[in-house]
Amino acid sequence: MRFLIHLAAESEAGQRLQEIASLERNEPRLENIGLSLREAKQLLAAIQTKIVEQQVADYLETLRPCPRCGRIRGLNGSHEVTFQTLFGNLELRSPRWNHCGCQPNPAKTFSPLSELLKEHVSPERLYLETKWASLISFELAAHLLKDAGSGVAHNGSGTRMSIHFESIPFASWRSFLGDIRETA
Repeated sequence: MRFLIHLAAESEAGQRLQEIASLERNEPRLENIGLSLREAKQLLAAIQTKIVEQQVADYLETLRPCPRCGRIRGLNGSHEVTFQTLFGNLELRSPRWNHCGCQPNPAKTFSPLSELLKEHVSPERLYLETKWASLISFELAAHLLKDAGSGVAHNGSGTRMSIHFESIPFASWRSFLGDIRETA
């Protein structure tokens, strides 16, 4: 038996169907029933990648015309931005556009994706990193996130997690500590 997994995206432009994966289940054996953990992680990572890529493309498309005069802004270059999610790290192309000449601007160019992804970490990933790092060692928390499929680049020290942990504003800590008390 063959299973095809598709992702359908609906927008004002219409519906777009993308194949995410194809699974073969030929022999009826216990290990072939349902999804394996590896397959589930791969599926979630593939779905996350497609959804984020489409959202970013739509976001950039809406910002490309100048809001004042409607002219398309010129491309000055691009670079790769890593966006860290619970289901893996995504490499996204981040364009750098010229500001339109219809209005004065102190900067000649800007990167709209950098404005959207200021932290380069999804809120869910940051939440879990912070929560687990507050309860156990950074190194062990990094191992847990890696096992969960988040694509954490584990260097044995948990350094990246400690940087995220220390960057949380104090007001967020109060909310976070309330969450811990509720779950404990």
